Amino acid sequence: SVENTAVFLFLVTDMDWPCCQLWRELELLQTEVRSLYELSCLSSHRNSEGKVCPACRLMAQASWFEESYASSQSLRIMESWSMPSPAPGVGMKSVGLQAQRPKLQQRVALATILTCEDVRSGLGFNPQELASDEEYLEKRAVLLAYIDAVRTLAFSAKRVVESEGDTQLPFIVLVSLKVGVSLPDEARGVLEGLERSGLISLKYLPPAPGHLKARSWGKALLWDLSGFDLVLYLDADTLFVGGVGDLLRAAGDGSKGVRFAASLTRSMTSLNAGVMLLRPEARVRDAMLNSFEEREHWTGLSRWSGQLWNATEAADSAAVAAASSASAVGGMAVPARRPKRSVLEDQDHLNEFAATHFMYQGELDLRHGHGGFDKPQGRQEDWLIAYTQTVLLGGAWRPQLGAYFTLPMAFNFCATTTCMQQFIEMRGPGRRAVIEQLHTAAEFRRLLSEEGGEVGAGQRFAGRRAGARILHWPGDLRKPWQHCAEASRSPLDNEWWEAFADACAVAPPDAPCSLTC
Repeated sequence: SVENTAVFLFLVTDMDWPCCQLWRELELLQTEVRSLYELSCLSSHRNSEGKVCPACRLMAQASWFEESYASSQSLRIMESWSMPSPAPGVGMKSVGLQAQRPKLQQRVALATILTCEDVRSGLGFNPQELASDEEYLEKRAVLLAYIDAVRTLAFSAKRVVESEGDTQLPFIVLVSLKVGVSLPDEARGVLEGLERSGLISLKYLPPAPGHLKARSWGKALLWDLSGFDLVLYLDADTLFVGGVGDLLRAAGDGSKGVRFAASLTRSMTSLNAGVMLLRPEARVRDAMLNSFEEREHWTGLSRWSGQLWNATEAADSAAVAAASSASAVGGMAVPARRPKRSVLEDQDHLNEFAATHFMYQGELDLRHGHGGFDKPQGRQEDWLIAYTQTVLLGGAWRPQLGAYFTLPMAFNFCATTTCMQQFIEMRGPGRRAVIEQLHTAAEFRRLLSEEGGEVGAGQRFAGRRAGARILHWPGDLRKPWQHCAEASRSPLDNEWWEAFADACAVAPPDAPCSLTC
């Protein structure tokens, strides 16, 4: 204790001095705070008992306490905004709050990808790359946490689809690994246990070619799932909080239907690849693989992120500055120019591929698709102008793969605190896009109130009250499962943890949950 330190005993002769009492009270307060919020850790991703505890030692947990408060405040502000009445047919069923809709007529699958890149450093479990048992245990913890994230996502999808009255959609986990990389037996056993329970379906892909990332390879082979009419791809850091039946119906059918769709990023100038709706076709798969081959020869700057196409490790900053001359488009904001490539490389490629191989038709209109429409309808809204102008920067091309659309932001709602703060700071078209998302939230809140629920109280249905259907936590240190300390969780984080707890409650004996906090 502080009063037993040598310096304290030398300087202080009377423990009843006010300053001494102050220090003793601060010490007691610090002890109490540490007992409530400090995690006892053995390593970065394991607690003192050796169990999986992501980001256990991360000092940023302290700042996450403040972010939790900021996220809660942002949600309250969004709920307070004036919202117009929802347009006919835009609503959705959630927790029994809406009448049942016609069942889906198309063969639809949900899918995610598990790769060796989901383990730190992208090394996977290649024995030749593991330096020690400690490194193995750390990577094991990271991978098992990721598998629990996949479990939680699949469970949330199953629960939402059942609430809409539709037949359960297959949830496919594509396992994409590099040559010489394999999953540890424990991880494989959990995945196979989840498959036997019927929660997921495993599909092991051929090893990725040496020049392609395992994730890029996996995303290209999404178009190989020819047994389905539509595939809704989701990153593992997403969560269903609302239904997607109206989205799938609005996508149309057959040759006239949506070929590809994804939501815009917060900048409203590019697509985010975290949630994608696609129609499997061999010709699209082949075109994407050819595009990966051609990318090595692309020069100049990406119109999506402003990064050099052909600079993976480093590039001449002067070249970046010289290539930035054609930067402004209709007064819209242009991404910062960086001399190095980053994790945006794959997303840049997807944006370029979509813009040059498909024909953009606007935002998918969810008001269509409920009365037998076989052709999707696109909306032209002012928040799409910046993206449309970015697409037009590419000049003339001959898209031959069909129509593509952007998705309403509700289907890829960024749930991090940074995003929430940016949403409430948006003005003009961006603000109107957020308001549009809140259309269904207004109806949901009204119906919830009629059923006796106190809207705005606690953290129940936080995502739905904000109008979200699918929550997304992009960013390496923004995952909800990394917020092990309860006080560091935002209301949207808590939605993930509640779904995780419910999924673990029904976990099969041969596939128990690993994440412990």
